[in-house]
Amino acid sequence: MDAQTLLDLEILESTDGKNNHLFHLLNHTITQGGEDVLKHKITQAFLSFPAIKQQQQIIQHCIPLVQQWRAIIHEKDIVSAELYLQSNIQINELEPNVYDKWIAKLFKWQHPDYFHYVHTNIVSLQNLLGNLNEFISQNPIITQLSTEYIYTPIHNICTSTFAPNTTALSKKEEFATLSIDEQLRKHKANYIKNILEWIYEADAIMSMAQACIEHNLQFPEITEACGIEIHNFRHLMIKDPIVNDILLTQQNILFVTGPNMAGKTTYLKAIAHALLLSHIGMGIPATVGKIGVFKDLFSFIGITDSISKGESYFQAEINRIKLMAECLQKKQAVAVIIDEAFKGTNIKDALDCTILFTELSLQWSRSYFIIATHLTEVYTDFKNNSHIAFYYFETKQEADQLIFDYKCKPGLSEQRLGLAIFKKNGLPLLMTPKERN
Repeated sequence: MDAQTLLDLEILESTDGKNNHLFHLLNHTITQGGEDVLKHKITQAFLSFPAIKQQQQIIQHCIPLVQQWRAIIHEKDIVSAELYLQSNIQINELEPNVYDKWIAKLFKWQHPDYFHYVHTNIVSLQNLLGNLNEFISQNPIITQLSTEYIYTPIHNICTSTFAPNTTALSKKEEFATLSIDEQLRKHKANYIKNILEWIYEADAIMSMAQACIEHNLQFPEITEACGIEIHNFRHLMIKDPIVNDILLTQQNILFVTGPNMAGKTTYLKAIAHALLLSHIGMGIPATVGKIGVFKDLFSFIGITDSISKGESYFQAEINRIKLMAECLQKKQAVAVIIDEAFKGTNIKDALDCTILFTELSLQWSRSYFIIATHLTEVYTDFKNNSHIAFYYFETKQEADQLIFDYKCKPGLSEQRLGLAIFKKNGLPLLMTPKERN
């Protein structure tokens, strides 16, 4: 996904500057490293079919372990371990003889603050790795996340470094503390760094599992065949949302029509979020889904003109289509979300461009184009095309009230409510001079 798509779909930030974005809803990470990994997973979402299936299985397996994970992993312990490994405090290379034991006592006496720092962080790391060792050994299912190269060093450090020195550490013995410090910071530092990297990865996965629990996300069937079939899906950022369906099995282009404020843009964004979540192995906000594998997601929603570039709104749209075309050429299977294309030109031009764009899009059978439009005239040209579907929203008018049900149905709407909304908001009165000159 490019930066404009991330912004259009409110993936990492919202248009109102608040926390109304997808990442905020998914981020239950404990560590900063875990948050960074989660952000990378979301922005680099479109994995291969086997990778999606594997990730889906791992998240499903981790759902029962979320609370146990959150009980043993604490941010302060991770930060302490990171800082401890980076510390430039002198490493004492000691042998188990009388002289070196005296050197250890001397260090503690001369540098009490350094000694306290080293001892405190060793104990913190001992507790962290001990908890991890027990967690992994008690939950064999987690081995999908903790391969041998991680579990073995955790187990070895716990059994060979910490276990023989538990009593000495509890008594803050100088020689034992400084000998362990040498082992950890000089000989085992790379192992511990790898363990921390694993914790970040696991933290991101556990966050995704927690989000599936909290938002009641259901895992869709991922298929190598093309198609989008999602039932009773909803927009995650809307309170008391209305659920809708999308069924594109024989078609790869969907036109969504309907009046302003009827729910078209929300519908498009909800579909995009479901596609994104499914491609990182997560559940989706729906009751059931069957989704083919895409290689990218591309959107046309928040396009603007640019004075600095000398770029009109229509030119900005054309430039965006060029980027989409390049994406299609590279990725072949792309989900494209378009909200009111060709607004920057007159209605006749916009219709002609939409018809040509649709004809060209039909050549990309593995890519799917979901397009909200007011140009219902396209129906005449494509109503008999089996690769194009038409859905619509409608709004009821009762006296001067507009009633929105936000339900999307198969078919076409030619309903026009712009004038009604203009009047409903009291603009004729507001724009009428109170005193005539």
